[in-house]
Amino acid sequence: MVIMSRLLLINVFLLFSLLAVRCAREVIIDLPDEPSKIVAVGKFTINDTFQVRVTLTQPIYDPGEVQAPADANVTVAKAGELYARLYRQKTSEGVYWKSRKPAEPNVEYTLNVQIGGYPLTSATSSVPQHIDIKPISLDHSQIVAEQLSDGHQQLHIPLALQLNTPTTEPAPKNLYFAFNLTSDIDADGFTIEQQQAYFAADGRTLSLLHNIPENVVLINEKYWSEGKRTLYLDALIPFKPDEDQRPVRLYVEWLTLSEEFYRYHLSVARQGSNLPLSEPDAVFNNVVNGYGNFSGYATRKQVIDLPK
Repeated sequence: MVIMSRLLLINVFLLFSLLAVRCAREVIIDLPDEPSKIVAVGKFTINDTFQVRVTLTQPIYDPGEVQAPADANVTVAKAGELYARLYRQKTSEGVYWKSRKPAEPNVEYTLNVQIGGYPLTSATSSVPQHIDIKPISLDHSQIVAEQLSDGHQQLHIPLALQLNTPTTEPAPKNLYFAFNLTSDIDADGFTIEQQQAYFAADGRTLSLLHNIPENVVLINEKYWSEGKRTLYLDALIPFKPDEDQRPVRLYVEWLTLSEEFYRYHLSVARQGSNLPLSEPDAVFNNVVNGYGNFSGYATRKQVIDLPK
């Protein structure tokens, strides 16, 4: 009886396997063709020129690289009037359209891109009011040099980046910030300037920080949701003592972002961190009749001399 039962189970299993194989079939999904559109991605800040990358969308099955159009009319308007014309420039990072005039504070700008055969594409943003951090004071007794496995060392510098807002008032809402850390390293009498510094933080803080293509670290707005005013982290500066290197300065750049800048770069960062079976987030888009992002930000940098 036991042998018969096992044979019956095996037969049933083989039957279901056969049915499963026969039910599987290839399904071809014919995706609708969407007309090609203009893609414009640009940023600007006070006293700096406008910079915009312009490309065109291409079919999803096209394996080729996205190319910048040879000719485009790219302008920036202020209060409905022409403010700056952008010119095509080829750089080591690609082709960009750049202006000669810088952005001004407290002004709303509209980007307009015209390419023959495509509808006018536009987007609007401004540089937000900057919320700075308080002057950073270092506790020299907490700065340590860690020995690395390759023989080099790494300086750990505890930082408390505290918003410069009145503590007698409620913490501001809709806070959109980013930061960047760089350092100067003295090497036998010569200074290696503006080297990228790194950082470490606790697990919860790290989960709310996002690396983005702009070479800054985006701080998720959820970090401030509990009324926090201070971001705690350790700046990490690798150096080579056997080559007479010594970190001499730390630069802390603090950026206040427009909502357009924050939403776009947060959505792009999330595209690369979705779980395999989760539904991807839609990329934020503030470009009318096209795709991309045009957004402003404000920035200031603190310079901190390091102990010898």
